[in-house]
Amino acid sequence: MLAVLLAAALSGTPSPKPTPQLKVIVNVKSTAFCSALKSMAVPIGYVTKRNELGFSAMNHSMLKFMENTQGVSATTAADLRSLDNSLDDAEMYSASNDVTVSQMYSIAFAITQNLTLEDQVMTQSWKSYPKGSSPNVDALRQRMQNLMDLQRSLANKYLQFAEVYRDNEGNAKLSTNPAVLKVFLRETLMGMSSALMDSKGQVDPEILPQASAHDVARNGNVAQVVKELRLQELAFSTEILTAGDTCGM
Repeated sequence: MLAVLLAAALSGTPSPKPTPQLKVIVNVKSTAFCSALKSMAVPIGYVTKRNELGFSAMNHSMLKFMENTQGVSATTAADLRSLDNSLDDAEMYSASNDVTVSQMYSIAFAITQNLTLEDQVMTQSWKSYPKGSSPNVDALRQRMQNLMDLQRSLANKYLQFAEVYRDNEGNAKLSTNPAVLKVFLRETLMGMSSALMDSKGQVDPEILPQASAHDVARNGNVAQVVKELRLQELAFSTEILTAGDTCGM
């Protein structure tokens, strides 16, 4: 069952190890750096901003989901006995929740498509400026990759939530013990939604972002991914303005 697999995958996640601070030198004007800024950083930065608007919309949808399921949480033995064993949990699978989850899935899927376009820009950048040919371009490209990795990780967590919700709809009536299945699904979904909602993304600007966000993106929980994403965005927002001034943009 997908819900079981995802519950196992989301539990016991190891804390990613910190890596050294990434230093992007943006006050040295060079043809390679300024060309990379225009061809790579600017378009990826624009799409990254668009993706952030998508995440804001998903947060709004998640809030609606939580509002629609107020009072739905870990189920007591009494609740277990009272659940209708012939149909899905009506509190969880409502028409409103169906629409909300579909909206979340659509937005998360669109973000992953945007990231595919960004991957193409990065691939071209590697061809134009091979690793080691320009330390400044390498550092700027790593910042872009950090943003992309973290956004992809967060989008995948929303997709996982929507897929667990969708894939288990209707399964209760097919189960030999439907009430137990519905209780497990209810707790899994509410745990995942609470994790997504509890990550407000507020970070201390004095904390330095990691040089490489790969481990956080791959192994971090929702809170860790969101925190690192905000740190990388703060660093990039400063760097892109300085680089733009340096390159006369």
